[in-house]
Amino acid sequence: MYLPKIIELETSRTCNLKCATCPRNRHPIGPLYLTPDTFSKVVDEISTVQKVYLIGGGEPLLNPYLNEILEIAQKKNIKIGIVTNGTLVTKDIIDRWKEFGIWQVAISLDSFEQELLDKLRPGASVTKVQGAVKSLIDSGIKVGLHTLRYKGNVSEWKSILDWCWSLGIGVTFINPIYNEDTEGDPVIGRPSSWLPSILKDKRGSWCTSQPYISLEGGIYTCPFIPLLANGNEIKEFFLGHRIETTLENFYMGNILGTSFPDVWNGKRYKDFRQGFKGMPKIIDKETFVEMRIQKPIKGTVQEYCASCTARWGVSCEA
Repeated sequence: MYLPKIIELETSRTCNLKCATCPRNRHPIGPLYLTPDTFSKVVDEISTVQKVYLIGGGEPLLNPYLNEILEIAQKKNIKIGIVTNGTLVTKDIIDRWKEFGIWQVAISLDSFEQELLDKLRPGASVTKVQGAVKSLIDSGIKVGLHTLRYKGNVSEWKSILDWCWSLGIGVTFINPIYNEDTEGDPVIGRPSSWLPSILKDKRGSWCTSQPYISLEGGIYTCPFIPLLANGNEIKEFFLGHRIETTLENFYMGNILGTSFPDVWNGKRYKDFRQGFKGMPKIIDKETFVEMRIQKPIKGTVQEYCASCTARWGVSCEA
């Protein structure tokens, strides 16, 4: 099986914001930052890597080793993408990123209304983040917006789209998001009022299962589930139905203790890929809802993962 060309690395577990729904609030702390040594080991182990996303449960710009990591990537001719909340982006940083040849930057912004943003991302400024987006555009670095769906920002989706399109950039409305279920527990969910726009929000991009590697070296099938898990539990309350699975189903191995090719070509990954054969790439509302309320079959996660169709417009090829 070919090795991946794109991977995603957890970069930081510290942040300058205190977002109410951030999974970092419920996770054991453990290591704080991706180190240059770990970065080098990972990209050397996966010799096919051409692009790396620096993401995770914290703010990448707070990683004190970030410039060293970017230098290593540049020397190895690896393109870097960064997912940031945008509040720490300055002209000096943008100039440095230009020198490092940063591939693209995704900035998180959930509302254009400061009052609502104060509740969703305390400490963030609409004006400052929008200014960072425009500065990145002016610099020539590819930039896009990441927006989480909440009940409170339902009315903004069109204005967010219009703003992004007026600047010639893309926007990804990210799911799943946190919501309150009928028992008051914070779980992953989608407000039903978002469903019609989710199903219309199709993208022509091809979604593949890019391995996500944690600071401890854990290899997962994608970043969304390990970042949103509460311990080993993954709970979702969707349209009146509770869906549950376990993080263990998404864990493939550890790159710091096992050869990555052995993990990538091992039985767990093979079984994971096998489960996607015959899955529809485009689904209608009824099929989407039916998939979403099904529990994982025989200990696998394919039916759970297949609802990425509503996020990206295609289901995962794994």
